[in-house]
Amino acid sequence: HGGVIKLVASGASNSLINMGTLDVSSNDGTAGSIEISATDTAVISKQSDIKATSSSGNGGVIHITADRVGLFGTTRVDASGKTGGGEVLIGGDYQGKNPAIKNATETYISSDVSIHADAVLEGDGGKVIVWADDTTRYFGSISAMGGSNQGNGGLAEVSGKENLLFRGKADLSATNGKRGNKGYIECRGRYS
Repeated sequence: HGGVIKLVASGASNSLINMGTLDVSSNDGTAGSIEISATDTAVISKQSDIKATSSSGNGGVIHITADRVGLFGTTRVDASGKTGGGEVLIGGDYQGKNPAIKNATETYISSDVSIHADAVLEGDGGKVIVWADDTTRYFGSISAMGGSNQGNGGLAEVSGKENLLFRGKADLSATNGKRGNKGYIECRGRYS
């Protein structure tokens, strides 16, 4: 089984910048979990690789939270698994309604960033949330695909409660199952 990584910067103006590689992948079961949180700003840049994958079980859990969250460069966030996709929460949980997950005020995902919660062989795609209470700017790509043999596509939400700039893409397809989100990615906020 994969392990647990927690990177926390607390205090009035603490930030986490440029994570590099974090890996809690598993070859013999469900992957582990990665929690990256900061009071002020969490910036992940350059060629960061954040992995909670499994080659035999379900993908793991990756949470990235702060008041301001930014993913840049060729950052790859991956919670895919052979038998089911995992969970990736960036800036909050579904509709920003989970009090256990800190909501970002602003979230930014740049164009070369990729976020994955795929079921590789069988099972359903996972859950990917990109959220901000104020503004989300999203230029990246998300995949939460169902397994190639069987399984349905997963759930993806990209939302800014007040403002949303959506210029990226998402793939919730399933080769031998139903598309996730009933065929669309869920978005909230005033488009700009």
